[in-house]
Amino acid sequence: MSPRRKREQAGQQVRRSSSELEALDRVRLVVSSSLPLNEILDRALDQILTIMEMEAAEVCLLDASENVVSVFLHRGQARESFLERTRFTVGEGIPGLVVQTGEMIFIPDVSRDHRFLRAAVVRAGFKSFIGIPLKIRGEVLGCLNAAARRVNSFTAKDVRFLTLIAVMVAMTMSNAHLYEHLDFATKQLEAKVEELWQIQDQLVGAERQRVVDQRLADVSHDLNIVLKALKRFGSLN
Repeated sequence: MSPRRKREQAGQQVRRSSSELEALDRVRLVVSSSLPLNEILDRALDQILTIMEMEAAEVCLLDASENVVSVFLHRGQARESFLERTRFTVGEGIPGLVVQTGEMIFIPDVSRDHRFLRAAVVRAGFKSFIGIPLKIRGEVLGCLNAAARRVNSFTAKDVRFLTLIAVMVAMTMSNAHLYEHLDFATKQLEAKVEELWQIQDQLVGAERQRVVDQRLADVSHDLNIVLKALKRFGSLN
């Protein structure tokens, strides 16, 4: 390799590394923002497509209650092909296997791997596919996937970049779930407080009515005494 070619390659690597750092910083800012979860994920996938020059990327989420992994968001080409199948039982297909094992799965050529179950994606000309678990504190929440039409297109740097994105996305999802639980608990507490206020109002109202009834009874009793006294006084006259 000529010295000029070496310098060109070195320059490309520097520019690529710089772009990756900028992309990671943009994703970091996004995931720390108050944007809705789907918009955060959408921007993260956009960075993957732009920096890695991938043709497609997606986020799949685990529904533990049904033991199913479903495509939550897709960005890139051949959307219809990727969305032809959107649900995988845990352990089934690449999304299901990534969630089951909690480990990355890389396929150099999906047309030669029986684990890849999306025939429409193969027909669309895609070759390389990678799935990275969205995992935090040992809990797998789903997976981050990327695909390209080139065979064996993912480098070690690509894997590292995707893994860092996956870590940030998993943290965001975990925080979003925590917020949902806190929001639900808060609403339940507010409902209980409102119920207590209503009960208190009812008790106050009932006590007020009891006092009125008692006072009416006392007045009626006093009135009866007066009437009996008047009758006795009339009979004496």
